[in-house]
Amino acid sequence: MKLEALVALARLLERESTNDKGAAEGAEGSGGAAARERPALLGIVGPPGSGKSTLTEALHGAMPDWSLVQMDGFHLSNEALLALGRRERKGAPDTFDVAGFIVLLHRIRALPLSGRAGPSGLSDVVRAPRFHREFEPVAADISDHRRIVYAPRFHREIEEPVAGSLAVLPQSPGVFVEGNYLLHDEHGWSAVAPLLDAVWYVDTPIAACRQRLVDRATKTYGPVQGPAWVDNVDEPNAKLVRAGATRADRRVQLEL
Repeated sequence: MKLEALVALARLLERESTNDKGAAEGAEGSGGAAARERPALLGIVGPPGSGKSTLTEALHGAMPDWSLVQMDGFHLSNEALLALGRRERKGAPDTFDVAGFIVLLHRIRALPLSGRAGPSGLSDVVRAPRFHREFEPVAADISDHRRIVYAPRFHREIEEPVAGSLAVLPQSPGVFVEGNYLLHDEHGWSAVAPLLDAVWYVDTPIAACRQRLVDRATKTYGPVQGPAWVDNVDEPNAKLVRAGATRADRRVQLEL
């Protein structure tokens, strides 16, 4: 599907993201447009190597008024994984701070689109974590930091998440939420999907995913350990993600 068509579909969500769905339906039935009360949350899900980051970045580039958060920013630290005996399975569903990710989504849903301070007078901006391969500056106007929700971001160079790397601004009409396990139903992940207005599954051929994973893991772990990591870690995780594909609202592929 062309990027322009995907952008048009995402824009439709902006008119549907009201906190009171019944009120929205009532307004539509009376011929009036329901006022949006919060940002739309669009989940982008797919197995490792599917290209979901490429798709999300392309959408974000075409829709810079939207914000972006990434599930991978909630990777547990290597120190925590070592203590739990899970370092060799990093990336599995139980190697993330799922509860923290869910709290972030609730904070984003609570953002009033006007950017006004909430009843508590506290920050209206949510910062979320993000997984990325290069260090990049935050490309957003964050001069009024009191009204931003901050999220973490995963840095592949150091294999660790860094807090407060991504900003969700109060004027954002929508937020892209990228991650592998948005439709997973174990280890606490089942609470994620109901918080999203729609979830798109990036439907990429398995062979293409594997080749990308092998190339990536070889750069990180070497020509011997790289493919072994894919076989023992990435592929089992990919199967878990594919199992949830039927629960997605739409299957998409980006035509570059």
